[in-house]
Amino acid sequence: MAKRLQLRGGTTTEHSTFTGALREVTVDTTKDTLVVHDGATAGGIPLATATNLLALSATNLTSGTVPDARFPSALPAIDGSALTGIDTNATHSGEVTGATALTIADNIVDEANLKVSNAPTNGYFLSAQSGNTGGMTWVEVPAADFSAVGEHLLPSTDDTYDLGSASKQWRNIYTGDLHLSNESKAEGNIVDGTTGNWTIQEGAEELYILNNKSGKKYKFNLTEV
Repeated sequence: MAKRLQLRGGTTTEHSTFTGALREVTVDTTKDTLVVHDGATAGGIPLATATNLLALSATNLTSGTVPDARFPSALPAIDGSALTGIDTNATHSGEVTGATALTIADNIVDEANLKVSNAPTNGYFLSAQSGNTGGMTWVEVPAADFSAVGEHLLPSTDDTYDLGSASKQWRNIYTGDLHLSNESKAEGNIVDGTTGNWTIQEGAEELYILNNKSGKKYKFNLTEV
């Protein structure tokens, strides 16, 4: 004749005040799970069911919380450094997506590990590929184009740099009014040591020069040849 094993049991509330003998097993009829006793812990240690384990998510494992009343307390967070058998040089051939940004902490991704569509060349930079959303490729830095400048060209330091040189001269200078000033030179000019601020302007028949410090105006004495 077959025999049936029937364990003692009770609700979770009843278990909370019950301390079972060492290695005694009872049934929690509220959680529908077995409870193992150690002779000292009130309520014993309930075992997780398959339903409990399937309810776990990555968030639960990270934060150490379990959204299921059948667990007596929070599940300890898993320490990733203790995990074994993980390939640290794993490759991925598909698209990496996620709700938040992908971050590589405390590491430098060098050219050998940054996979793009072509081989890198020294001095090139990464650029989005035309027609490929999110794709990147190494491209040559384009040469500077000064054929049409849409902003002011200013030196980084006052009265320091030249436009051209004694051996590298600009062929012609096309400008509107010509503004001349040496007021930033503490020593002034080499003739009398003074400084000036002048503007040369063009007239229909005359060429004028304006003293911006005194407000006086002059015209050049021009001789036709």
